[in-house]
Amino acid sequence: MKLIRVYRALLAGGLLALLAVSAQAATIQLNYQHNLGSGTPSGHITGVSPRVFAGEFEFSTSNNSTDMIQWDDGLSAFCIQTSTFLQTSSVYTATAGLGSFTGTSQGTLIDRLFSSYYESSKSSQVGSAAFQLALWEIINEGTDSLNLGSGSFRASHFGSTTLNLAGSWLGSLDNNAASGVYDFYILTSDTSQDLITVTARVPEPAAASLLFIGLLALYRMRRRAS
Repeated sequence: MKLIRVYRALLAGGLLALLAVSAQAATIQLNYQHNLGSGTPSGHITGVSPRVFAGEFEFSTSNNSTDMIQWDDGLSAFCIQTSTFLQTSSVYTATAGLGSFTGTSQGTLIDRLFSSYYESSKSSQVGSAAFQLALWEIINEGTDSLNLGSGSFRASHFGSTTLNLAGSWLGSLDNNAASGVYDFYILTSDTSQDLITVTARVPEPAAASLLFIGLLALYRMRRRAS
């Protein structure tokens, strides 16, 4: 019984600590590495007059106050806000999850797109550009007809290979598509376009086991000290 009480106390203390940390704004400085340029597919999209490059941005980072230690070495992210231009260097607030897309049909499609094609999109500039176009289509069109050539969001002049690849991916995001492969983070800034990035998801059983092992080790340390 004593062990149970201690375990509950430790668990409650850990949850309170997590809540205290989550209540604080987690920010990070992102510095664009200008990886999109020569050889990157570019074209026109709805609502933006200049020609735009499409693909995953690469950033170096600094002043990382999030709990994502791996971001100290940099991160990659896609644009989710075409109405604002990307600034070379900006402070972002990082929020776990899909933000306003959580629980929506768009969120489901975003999850399926990343789970099915994100890894393969990284193999070429065409793949990265196709992935960005598919993501913009989902965000701007919702679950209506996902067609880059029609609707309220359109993309053109990116090259037939890029557009066809994006279209084939969009057409395969049905109930049989993969999902749940990644954890999502929305990055927002007052001065630069909003972004989305992912990390590989840790299986729940493994996460629970790690929590139990950590709590057990802490209990043993306190018992020895007493």
